[in-house]
Formats: sequence, C-alpha cells, structure tokens
Amino acid sequence: MKFILPYFIIIFFIISDIIVFSHSVPNNETEINNNNSQSIQNNETDVNNNNNSQYIQKIKREINNDDSKSNPKNETDINNNKKPLSNEVQQVKIARPSIDGKLYVNGTSLVNSKEETVILKGLSTHGLTWYPAYVNKDLFTFLSEEWDMNLIRLAMYSESYIKNKKENLEILYRGIDAAIESNMYVLIDWHILNDYDPMMNVEEAKEFFNMISEKYANVPNLIYEICNEPNQGAKWENIYKYSNIIVPIIRNHNPNAVIIIGTPNYDQDLESAIAKPVSFKNVMYTFHFYSAEHHDDLMVRFENAIKSGLPVFISECGITMGDGNGNRDYEYAVKWFDLLNKYQTSYAIWNLSNKKENSSIIKASSRESKKLLEKDLTGTGKWVRSLLKGVSPSDIPQGDVNEKYTFWETIISLISVVGYEKVNSLNYYSNIIILCTEIFIFLGVMSMIYFYFSNKKCWTYDQFIRKHGLGDVKVYNIKHLYMKIFIVMALWISTLMYLIWRCVFTFNKGILPIICNSILLIVEIAEFLESCIFYTNLLKCKKYPVPVIEDDEFPDVDIFIATYNESEELLRKTINGCNHLDYPDKKKVHIWVCDDNRRSNIRQLAKKMNVGYFDRPDNKGAKAGNLNNAMSHTFSPYIVTLDADMIVKSNFLLKTIPYFIYVEKCNAKLSKSEQRHLGFLQTPQCFYEPDIFQYNLYSETKVPNEQDFFYRLAEVSRTSSNSVIYGGSNTVISRKALEDVGGFYTESITEDYATGLLLESKGYLSLATPEPLASGMTPNTFDDHIKQRSRWACGVVNIIRNKHMNPLWNMKLHFIQRLNYISSAFYWYTPFNKLIYMISPFFFAVFNIPVFRCTSLEIMIYWLPMFILQNICLRILTNNMISIKWSNIFQMSVMPFLITPVLKETFGISKKKFKVTDKSNNKSLLSKKKYIRMIPFIIFGILSIIGVIRISLMINLYNTICPIIILFWLCVNFYTIVMIIFLISGREKDEENDEYIHSAVVVRTNEVAIVEDVKGIEKYAITSVLMEHTIKLLINTNDFLEIGDVANVNLNIRKYKVRLNCVVTSIRSISEQYLLTMEIKNYDNEEEYLQILFDRMPTLPQTLKWEFFLTILWRNILYRFIRMFSYFYIEKPIAKPITKPMTKQITKPLKLEIVIE
Repeated sequence: MKFILPYFIIIFFIISDIIVFSHSVPNNETEINNNNSQSIQNNETDVNNNNNSQYIQKIKREINNDDSKSNPKNETDINNNKKPLSNEVQQVKIARPSIDGKLYVNGTSLVNSKEETVILKGLSTHGLTWYPAYVNKDLFTFLSEEWDMNLIRLAMYSESYIKNKKENLEILYRGIDAAIESNMYVLIDWHILNDYDPMMNVEEAKEFFNMISEKYANVPNLIYEICNEPNQGAKWENIYKYSNIIVPIIRNHNPNAVIIIGTPNYDQDLESAIAKPVSFKNVMYTFHFYSAEHHDDLMVRFENAIKSGLPVFISECGITMGDGNGNRDYEYAVKWFDLLNKYQTSYAIWNLSNKKENSSIIKASSRESKKLLEKDLTGTGKWVRSLLKGVSPSDIPQGDVNEKYTFWETIISLISVVGYEKVNSLNYYSNIIILCTEIFIFLGVMSMIYFYFSNKKCWTYDQFIRKHGLGDVKVYNIKHLYMKIFIVMALWISTLMYLIWRCVFTFNKGILPIICNSILLIVEIAEFLESCIFYTNLLKCKKYPVPVIEDDEFPDVDIFIATYNESEELLRKTINGCNHLDYPDKKKVHIWVCDDNRRSNIRQLAKKMNVGYFDRPDNKGAKAGNLNNAMSHTFSPYIVTLDADMIVKSNFLLKTIPYFIYVEKCNAKLSKSEQRHLGFLQTPQCFYEPDIFQYNLYSETKVPNEQDFFYRLAEVSRTSSNSVIYGGSNTVISRKALEDVGGFYTESITEDYATGLLLESKGYLSLATPEPLASGMTPNTFDDHIKQRSRWACGVVNIIRNKHMNPLWNMKLHFIQRLNYISSAFYWYTPFNKLIYMISPFFFAVFNIPVFRCTSLEIMIYWLPMFILQNICLRILTNNMISIKWSNIFQMSVMPFLITPVLKETFGISKKKFKVTDKSNNKSLLSKKKYIRMIPFIIFGILSIIGVIRISLMINLYNTICPIIILFWLCVNFYTIVMIIFLISGREKDEENDEYIHSAVVVRTNEVAIVEDVKGIEKYAITSVLMEHTIKLLINTNDFLEIGDVANVNLNIRKYKVRLNCVVTSIRSISEQYLLTMEIKNYDNEEEYLQILFDRMPTLPQTLKWEFFLTILWRNILYRFIRMFSYFYIEKPIAKPITKPMTKQITKPLKLEIVIE
C-alpha cells in the first residue's frame, strides 16, 4: 500500500489538472451568451424586434447612402458586364464589409460596388446547436484579424431548426452579430441533409429566410445559401422550383442580396444549372469538393462550368473525405486551391469545431473557444490557417495525414463532447478503444507492482505456503487460466467502452432525463467495479490439497453445536454426525451442545448421546455470547462451530485440521516476525434439502442451491486476498486467534462476519475450501428467507457504520482486503441497483421519458458485446454454478423487502434482536403474508405489460432497433417477475407424490441392496431413493413381493451396515424393471442409517442443468395448472390385489420421474 500511494497522489494531481483545464474555458451556450450577446426573449417576435445593435443601424444608413451615390448601375448592368477569363492567376482583393460594402455578381466573380473583383475565404461552422461554443465574437474577431479571414458560414441544419427554433435562432443571431462586429461577411446556410429535397421543408424555409432577410435588410454582410447539398436523387426541377419560391422572399427585403443556390448530387451537378439557370440576377451556384475523395473528374467539371460563364461559389470544401474523416490528401488540396485561385473563386472550408474527425479545425481535446493557438489546431487547422493567411498552397507544410492524440488528449476530447446531442460516438470509437487499452495497461502494470511487493509480506495463506511451505504441498491454479483471463479482459474492456459511451454520448436534455440517466449510470459503474473485484478473485483462485500430517499430530478439538429453539429430532441428527467423526484419537474430539434456551429435554438428549452440554442463565450477546460461554469452559486449541441443523461428514476433521497443523509446522522454522498463523478455515454451508427457489419453482433437479455459489466459489476465491468471510457454521477456528480478538464479537447480529473481520485485521490467515463437509437445512418459506436475509443485511451494514469496524478506515487490513470487505458490504445495497434496473425501462416505455439516447449501431457496438460477454464470463468462471437469469431471480425476489431495513440501518435505526431462522421440515408451509409480498411484483408486472404494448406499437414508428432493445429489457424483467410471483405463491402440498413432504432428506442413489422376504429368500436390488422413513428399490422381477408384504432390506454402503424392516407400499413398472416403494417400520441401527443418508455429498444439483428459459416457465405454469384441477398423476398399479391382512393400510401412489440413472 505504501508503494502505490505515490501513484495515487500523482493520478490525483493529473485529474485535478484536467478538471481545472476543462473548466478554464466557457464551453456552453450560456457562458458565451453572457459575454457576447444581449439577452434573448422567450419568443421570436421579441428577438426580431430587440436584437439589432446600433452598429447594424449605422451600416444600413451608410449603405443606403452609398447605393444612391456611387452605384448607378443596376443588377442587369452588372451581370451583363462579363470579364474575359485569364489563364494567369490575378491578385484579388480580400473584401471587407466596412470597405467594400455590399457585393454583387459580375460574370463568374464577386465584385464590390466599385466593380473590383473580390474574393471571400473563410470557414464553415458545424451544426450551430452542436458546437455553439465556437459561435462568439471573440473567436470571430481573432479569425478575422489573425487569420485574415473575411467569411464565416453559419450552418443552420434545417431539421434542428424545425425541432427547436428558439435555440437555433438565438445562436444564429449571435453568430451574425459577431460576424458583423468582426468585419466579416456571413453566409446564412439552410443546411438540408437528411431532408434531401429542399421542397420537403419549403414552408419552414420560407419562414426562416423571410425572418432573417427582414431582420437584416440591406445589411451588406449577409449572403444567403438557400439549400445545402440536395441529395438522394433530388432533381434540378425541384431545386429550380424551390429557388423561385425562396429568392423572391429574400429579395423582398434585400433586393440586391447575393444568393447561392444548391445543385443536385451533394452540390456537384453543375451541368443542370448550366442547362437551365434560374432567371434571377446576382445569384451563384454551389459546388462542393473534398480533396481526399474528389479528384480530376470533378476538377474538369468545375472548370467547364466556369468557362461556360456559370458563377460558382464553393460554400463547403475540405482536405479529407466527404464524411469529414479519412486521411488528409495534401496533394490534391494543393491542386484544388490552386484552381480556385486561378479562377478567383470564393470558398468556405469545413469545419470550425472540435468534433472528433479529421476535417475539424480544432483538436477534439481542446477546450479553447476564443483564441486558437498552435496546440489547439489539428493538422487540417494548421494547413487551413496558412491558406487563409495567403500562403501559396504549394508552399504550405504538410502535416500528418491522420490526427493523433495522446492519452490525456483522448480523455479531454471525450469530456469536451459531453452533452452534445448530435455528436456521433462512432467517430470516437478508435479513441475509446485506445483509451480503454491504455487504462488497462496502466492498471495492469500497477497491479503487478502492487502484488510483487505485497507477496513479500506473506499476508495470505497462498503467499505463505508458496514462500514458507515445506515443499510437500503443491498449489494448483484453476483450469484453463489463460483462456479465462482473456475472456475477463475482453469483458472489462467492452464494459469500460460501454461506460465511456454512456458517460459521454447518451445524455438527453432535460432535468428528469439527466437525473434518471445519472442514477442508472452510477449503478452500472458500481456494478462494474464490483465485478472487477469479483473476477479478479476468481482468476486468482487456487486449489489447496489437504496437507499430510502424522496421526499423533492431530490436536484436541472442541465442537460447539449452537442451538436455541431447534427440535430435539434435528439436534439428534447433528450430534449423531459428530459422534461418527473419524479421528486418529477420538478422545481428543469434544462435542458440546450449547443450548441458549435452557431446555431439559436437550440436556437429556446430550446425556443420552454421550456429549457435553452447556447453558447459561441469560441470552446476553445472543449466539456470540452462547459460544463465548462455551469457550470459557473448554480448552482445546481448535474450535469447530456448527449450527444446530448442520450435519458433518465423517471426514470433516481429517479434511480441515491438517491445514492448521501444517502452518504451525512451517512456522517452527521461521522467526517470530515471519510467522503467520491460520486463524480460521471456512468450509461450504451445503444443504441436503432444496431451498425455496429449487422447491417452489420445481427445479430441485435442475438448479444448485442459491448459497452454493457463494460458499463453494466466491468464498474460496477470497482466500487469495485473505478476506474470507466467517460464515458462522462449518468452520474451524484457532482458539488463540479468538482469544486475541476477545472472543466472538457480541455487538452485532451478524457476529460471524464481524469476528472474521477482526481475526483478519489481527493478521491471521484465513482459508476457504470448496469441498462440502457438512450439510444442513434451508429456510422453508419465502417469509423466513426474507427474515434471514434482512438480518444478514442489517448486521453487515451495522458493522460498516461502526467506525472501529468499517474496513474502509481499518488500516490494519491490506488494501485488497479492504476492497473485498467493502464489496461484500455493498452487496447488501444490491436491492437498490435491482430497483433501478427494474424501473428504468418504464420511464420510456410507460411514461415516455427518454432516459438516454442512442442509435441502433451504437447499441450493436457498445452494449451487445458487453451483454454477450457478461453471460459467457459468468458461466465459464463460475463453472456453470450461476447464470444471469437465476441471479436476477435470486436478487430481485428480495429487492422490495430489503430496501427499507437497509435504509433504516444505514441511518442508524438498528435491528438489535437476534432472531433464529425457522428450519422446521415443512417446505409446503406458506406465509400468510404471501399475497402482500406479491403486491410490488404485481405492480411491476402490470407496468411491464403496459410497456411491452406501447413499445410494440412504437417499433413501426422508429427506424431503429432501440425500441426492440427496450422491449427485450422489459420481457426479461417480466419473465423474472413471473418467476418471483410463482416463488412467493409457493408449491402446493402433494402428500402422495412430493417426497420432501415426508422427509427432510432425499438421497438419489444407485447402490446395491439385498432384499429378504419372510421366507428368507434373498434378491439383489439397486437403491433409487433413500429417505428417512421410505426407500425405493429397483428389482428385476415382479413376482418376488406384493403390496403389503413385509421384507428386510440389508444395506452395506461404504462403512455403514444396517438392516431395515420394511413393508411394500407400491410396485411400479419402469423400463423393464420394477420399482418397489417400501416404508421403513424399524431399524436395527438407526444411527448407522442416518449416516448412510447424511455422510455423503447431497445429491441435489451441484451445477446448472442447461434448459431453455421458457422450459422453466412452462414447467411452473403446467404444474400449477394441473394441480388446480387435482389431476397431476394417474395411478396405474400393476401389482396383484392385496389378499392377506395388513397391519397398516397403504394407499400411497408414486410419481413416475424418480429413477436416477
């Protein structure tokens, strides 16, 4: 941490410099308006009436006088006075309005009132509302004086004008006034593009030109370009017709105005104008070229038009490709501008902005908008500056053909376009890729440096074993490590690209859209940071084999079984598992029942099963106080903590204690300062019965337990950062470590989380192993599940609020440990994230509030790769234990019910009382509040349906896939909502076929059994299902036993032997075999049979079984529909009728899908 601190300081100052730099120049319309223009009223009439300056009025008076005195010729005289063309380039005057006044067309050239040929040369703005910062008096004056520029073209995009007239006119008027005050001519450009035919918006054009020509009547600075680049087959006939409408409107207010008329095919078809010129005088025709795209053929076309006498004005040109990008072509730029000089043709070069494209004059990283210095200019800007200042094109130095940006220039270029609606993010795609790559290279190098120095300190189990191990324990990396690293890196880069795009290019105007977008963005960034920590842990996950130690090295162990209100039957199974633990010297294993409810029957049970018993006079400190009480009466160096329902496997101690002894053997050869001690070892909390998600959603054979992912993967991965979370059960803890931290922490309802945090803060090592060594029961109703999660959430948040416990300020923890603990704490704020994800599509789909803007191509490029990689990455790195679909169901289901408790705990309203989770064996128990619990999801479901309907109707109105993406989002959410409603509604009782109604544990197995009838005849059978009071066997004959027969079943499974006395309750034919269902009447050794059931890996799924998401939905709908009519199974017994008396009437049918291959 000390080593990387200077780097964080450096990064802080660099970011500070960027922030200062980005705020040093006004970059919004408001700041410029305050400095350069008068305030604009709320309607166009007020603007037109109040915005003329005294300077404009003065110019009008001077021009009127000048027209009457010194300009006796009329338009016809001037246009008919054509000069002969010369092959020699003549010196042409650079016109200024203050000297040359109003201009006229004479032949193919522009002339002043003295009939002197003049030339206009300058720049064209980009869209006025896209880059308004560059429309200001200071910049125009600078360009006029320093660059010798006498023309500015103001590009009024017609579509933008139609959408927001007020904003566009404000900027346009500001630009016109700034040009007038800067002594430049101003070209008013009606910039059509997507509305490719000028007649498409002719009414708006009439309104626009009438307004402008009336407002600036007789002002000499204005020239009018009535339609930019007609395209997509727009015919000259339509342009001709359009001109006959617009020109008279302008001439009505300004009879001698120079008017420029567009030509077909993006202003390149001059032949049409030559063949049929308009009848008006004092007009010119537009021609556009870009040197990287338009070469000799267009040069010939241009020359032919000039030679034919057609007056041509180059209102837009550039030295790149026509789309503004592509390499700069300096060779043809020289040829083109030599040609323009030869024919004394005026021109405006595209474009005055910092847009991220090669045609821009200003660098995308520049925030300067008043005086453009060398560092602010692109290669295009530097070349154009020299051209405008009068340097011969062939003498101008050639720069790079493509613009290059440094790392910080890339960042600033992205900052500079935040909030500009019309900026195309695809123009910045390469920069975003480069920026992401550089960020990851930097972070990768910093991480390697950090881990290099941190490894020397040996503060994790992995580091300790690698450095100080005895050489007999090998640590294994996860399989396919490099492939997984590649996938994760691809995910991180794609996600970072997506987030940069979201930050820069997706904000809409308006307070509500900005607020909604910002909240969603914060959630996305938070989840990205959390995923970085999670996947980093997974990639560093290792496999640590159990060390080999001698039998006499196994120490004494105390096993604490904490109980409060659990049933005697449940505790009997747990104690039985402990009594069957394997250990070299079983006298060293001390089992204690820690009863915090002081029950006499539990005391008697402990005595009967030959284990110790502790109670205490009060319940101070809840579970932690109970365990501390047991600690005070025991002395073994290692303590195992078990919940009352957790039944250990017989090898639990053999698979855990050797880790502690091995670490101490390594410490024996080290100095005291080098020694590290293993504080606790956490094994998975596994479950032998399905949880509510598996059970209520009919997925007990398809989906792993919800907690398997955390304990068997997430916990194990935290070993690499020494931030394993103590889970409260199935754990071995060093007594010395506990005594060092004052015992189990009693000031929190999540004493386990706090105790583990304290142990690791003291420098003790922590280790989590993936192999399940004990299994227990889950909350049996959705209500109990909510109560359990609420207690966990409140406990963890309470710890984070404690300044002495908060890992953020705990300097005893290493940097990575703190990150992991902070991540685990903020996991409990996930409900807020899920709420945002749930309601975000409603804003647009239901309430028509556009949260963010995007195009179809942006969705495909930025969002889709991230979405696909998220699914792939989660599946591969979690070994198919979890998917986004099931993760959404798990987390969304608790979302509405955790928000309030977490908020209350965050603001100090603590939940002090420890409430034990009910784990009674009744999976069909339904909460009385289930319909209340459904209300939030019913509301979400209704909104989703409304949204789906509205978006479906919108799809035809949008020429984009964006509504389809929102529709997809709504459908995913609706699917999750339906599954959660099924989850809360529970699973109806099925006494006849639901195995979990009759037994907490259902073991699906295929082990050998010997069936013996009353005559002593034996037959071999294969076990199919083992339960506490029922077994199911597969046998090859159906004439051996009948329903009602009594038989003995001998089981010899692993090291356990048991003889069961059973009665046959059902016989079914399955695949040429016969399935016998037998009820157990009594056992010769019940304890041994319990071990057969529990001393094994639970036979519930350990990984996801792939199935189409609609299959799960259909299964739940079908089962529930059929159960509504009580017609789920049809019984077809094949056995002979019962002819002999029975001690017990058996009528239980059997469902079909029970055979496990």
